[in-house]
Amino acid sequence: MTRRSKDCTNVLVYSSKSTWPIIGRSVTHCPHSGDARVSLEGMNLNHRADGGSIINFSSISYMMGNAGYPSYTTANSGLTGMTRSLAREFGPDRIRVNALAPGWVLTEKQLDMWATPDALAAHLERQCLKDHLAPRDIVDTTLFLASDASRMMTGQAVVVDGGVVMTG
Repeated sequence: MTRRSKDCTNVLVYSSKSTWPIIGRSVTHCPHSGDARVSLEGMNLNHRADGGSIINFSSISYMMGNAGYPSYTTANSGLTGMTRSLAREFGPDRIRVNALAPGWVLTEKQLDMWATPDALAAHLERQCLKDHLAPRDIVDTTLFLASDASRMMTGQAVVVDGGVVMTG
């Protein structure tokens, strides 16, 4: 159960993801231009209640060193660093700050745009667990990070990827 103040759950979930190619643009124009708002929202969370949880959405892309979209991988790496910094900053106020770094989640957009039979087979071959990630896998982890079940977790990047980071 999460902490409540005036019937409002004190959880901020932040995602600034864009999967469109941004090669050639300055890193300052990539998705983490809005990440500073998480810091401000965290401070607002602090003033509203005693404790809470901030969950930033990252990606395994920077852990894998994926080619083809350097600004995206840079933004995710920076978001994980920001998560750790904010965990220290907001910890004394009992606000937990964690990141969720999913692998290839088969959303409708993924299925429509990129998920070919060959690509799916190759990706499964690289995973330890031979099932595709579904949106529910990410929802369940987000709910865990929002709940008191993770009350002593902060500054972590939780990887939900079926084990692909381990195998490369």
